[in-house]
Amino acid sequence: MVNYYLKENTDEKVIYEYYPEDDKSKQAGIITIDKINEKIELTRVAEQDSESYAPEFNERWWRYYDHAQRQIVRDYNNGEIKDYGMVAWY
Repeated sequence: MVNYYLKENTDEKVIYEYYPEDDKSKQAGIITIDKINEKIELTRVAEQDSESYAPEFNERWWRYYDHAQRQIVRDYNNGEIKDYGMVAWY
């Protein structure tokens, strides 16, 4: 499970903090949407996030960030910028 919280919403960008397992005792990760260039990026990895690797595809990803990012993009593409959200997958 990952929880994310809106920190900033301006004409240029949207910034979310994300917390793996909603553990606020650990440093949050930062997800930034650049509204001008329509890009989303992982600005800072959460302290509790973990990188995964699939050698058969030569692909890397961040376990919690990727789940939060997918939901944030879905909402954003639907015209929604939510104050908070949660994704559970297990």
